[in-house]
Amino acid sequence: MNLNKYFEEKKLIIDNTLKKYFKIPKESPFVPIYEAMLYTLFPGGKRIRAILTLAAAEALKKDVESVLHVACALEAIHNYSLIHDDLPCIDDDDFRRGKPSNHKVYGEDIAVLAGDGLLTLAFEFLSDPANPIKDPKIQMEAVYELSRAAGPRGMVGGQACEVQKRKEEKCDVPTLDFLHIHKTGMLLRASVTVPAKLLRATETQYNALKTYGSNLGLAFQIVDDIADMNQGKSNQVSYPAIISLDECRSRSLELKDQAIKALSLFGSEADPLRHIASFVVESMHDKKSPSPKTKTAST
Repeated sequence: MNLNKYFEEKKLIIDNTLKKYFKIPKESPFVPIYEAMLYTLFPGGKRIRAILTLAAAEALKKDVESVLHVACALEAIHNYSLIHDDLPCIDDDDFRRGKPSNHKVYGEDIAVLAGDGLLTLAFEFLSDPANPIKDPKIQMEAVYELSRAAGPRGMVGGQACEVQKRKEEKCDVPTLDFLHIHKTGMLLRASVTVPAKLLRATETQYNALKTYGSNLGLAFQIVDDIADMNQGKSNQVSYPAIISLDECRSRSLELKDQAIKALSLFGSEADPLRHIASFVVESMHDKKSPSPKTKTAST
């Protein structure tokens, strides 16, 4: 499978759909806040979460058009989190994806509002009456699933726990697992479970995708911690600060294998999910950056 071509094709579909959502008259008083949101949203990273959503639909032998609004919602949530993460009060990163962070361009006040706007738009995308999935019960289940993944019992809760843990001297692996399962893992898991809900996956299919997403999410965070270490960023609330680099690599590869194994009930239609898991884990081990103040994670 040509994964690069797959990414290019799916990213183009996602980007074109996002641009439709962000059309606004030039004379609108809201142009400045839209510009701030678009600054982080485009050109974007690899769109891993959104592409996982489309790949999950393909694994279920469904049309990707039916879950494009979910893919866009996930991108909006992910990018809002990046804007807020970069703020001086959180990670204090001056650069993101090779350009100044949102708050360095628009100021902290507008950056906060841009993040808030993206988060809110995510649920506008999900609840749009024009969406192809019309069953209100299924729609509500999807909104609930993504809300849980992104909110105080998911990504936001994990981030808050990490902020508190930074103030302490020590952190152990079980605690770190808990933080990152919530901070990173739950949104990645939602990338495949929300479309599964919308597309009426069987319980067995849903659980398989959930296991895939859970393992991939934690593996992703381990290799992201390795990338931060390679950039010279010091963080005691990270895997390389607690276990050896070899152990980090071994564990991330084991989690990747478990993720792929969970897809055994699917046929070749799930190959994109399998290849994405390998790409995310194996390629990111070599990700490096020379600047300790630059966050280059582009996913």
